Amino acid sequence: MTDDDQLHQLFDRAIPPPGDADGEQALTRLHYETRRREQPSHTSRHWLAVAATATAVAAVIALSVVASRGGTHRPSSPTPRPDTISTAGTWFRHSAGTVITPAGTTINLAAVWVVRLHTDGSGSFDVRPRTSFGTGMLQYDRASRQWDVTLMGKYCGTTAGRYSISRSGAALIFTAVRDECQPRRNALDGAVFAQLTDLAQLTG
Repeated sequence: MTDDDQLHQLFDRAIPPPGDADGEQALTRLHYETRRREQPSHTSRHWLAVAATATAVAAVIALSVVASRGGTHRPSSPTPRPDTISTAGTWFRHSAGTVITPAGTTINLAAVWVVRLHTDGSGSFDVRPRTSFGTGMLQYDRASRQWDVTLMGKYCGTTAGRYSISRSGAALIFTAVRDECQPRRNALDGAVFAQLTDLAQLTG
């Protein structure tokens, strides 16, 4: 017997002849079991579809939450401290007029005033002619956001006046809060100082 004959016999035993009911039923069962194992059941397909839908919904919700929060996180800008001194530089003004002290002395206010403010909350006055007005100091009070001014010691002694300083463009405006020295109050209350950018401005 040749190898081909033996091979044909093996196939004949494995595959039932036509009309063999038992063999055909066995093949049918084998075919059914094979298809059942290869394909997921209807119930499995149903739950797979449910899971996929739930995953998609969760992804949409997550994207909506991120969008409502403004996308990626950005560090917030620092809140400005209320006691920060942002005004620093040099300003000047030419003053004129006179003021009469409680003692009846007339003071000529014609002078050139120069004020310098620093970011550490300190400042200085330089008034010419110095023989009449001298120099003075400013100190920022962080609690009240106001300035203590000692100036014109010849008439006011060492008592400080309290002033607020505001900005109007590049200019400074002094406003008296409390000052018992009338000559200094008359000279500073409502005074507008222009920013000094050229020394020639002092002789103008």
